[in-house]
Amino acid sequence: MRKKHGIGKSLIKLAKPRTSMLFAFTASAALGAIIAGNGLPPLKPTMLAILSTLFITLATYVYNDVIDADMDRVSKSSNKENRPLAKGEVPQRDAYTIITVSSILGVGIAWYINTTAFTIAALFWALFMMYSFPPVRFKRMFIIKSLVTAIGPALTLLVGMTSIHNTLTPLGLYTAFVQWIFLFSILPSIADSFDIEEDTKYGMKTLAMVLSWRKKARMLMFAPAFATVMSIGAYIIFNVNLVWPVLSAVTSLLYINEIRKVSTEYDEAMIWNIRKLAFIYYDLNLIYVLLGTINLVTLLP
Repeated sequence: MRKKHGIGKSLIKLAKPRTSMLFAFTASAALGAIIAGNGLPPLKPTMLAILSTLFITLATYVYNDVIDADMDRVSKSSNKENRPLAKGEVPQRDAYTIITVSSILGVGIAWYINTTAFTIAALFWALFMMYSFPPVRFKRMFIIKSLVTAIGPALTLLVGMTSIHNTLTPLGLYTAFVQWIFLFSILPSIADSFDIEEDTKYGMKTLAMVLSWRKKARMLMFAPAFATVMSIGAYIIFNVNLVWPVLSAVTSLLYINEIRKVSTEYDEAMIWNIRKLAFIYYDLNLIYVLLGTINLVTLLP
């Protein structure tokens, strides 16, 4: 007989496997607010942007786990078979309650912040819900799958930025675009490559399935190179200081050196390490954006 437990325990069980994604998306929103606030954003809108992002991310990923429960049961990678819905540890009724409440809270908080943050947050929620929603199911749409997955952190970055000024700035859009393309370029190797067997069984088609490992490795190396070139572009177009492109270039060289170790042959253990470094690189690059917007002249004695 299945052990009964309250909605609170169900929430903890469902959120635990998604801790890294919850952190990544909320960190992106927080950094967006910090960038827009020149390092010292107002606390209230910043916290509201973080909470809105947290609830929307939770809702969309729990919904994905509900829809993908059967797929996760047969997965032999990424520990998906141990997710609580796949193992039957949490009733779907509890999951749908959490999805509904989290969606209302996430979108509602964004509406309270301002209209621009609400519009972007609602777009984030809609795209990620349709990613899993069976009649639409972006997850089955080849390149669209990767584009939608990659744009999530870029949208939460904009939620954080617009929570401060209620407007989309050219530099904000530029930064979000850079992060979007960076993530799109790395996902086939550091995420979808682990799911090829599962995706094949359920009729999915992903870039990870159609590209050779060498091509995926080239995309992986393209990502930091692209970020560095775009940081130079920001220096030219937006007159940011040299800290951003210089630090981006140094970090990119270090990251590419790690990628070269797996550029010719797939090694799952090493790819997990590259995956961790990729998310560190992503957050560091946002910090470099912040540093790049500082007027260094004002810091001189």
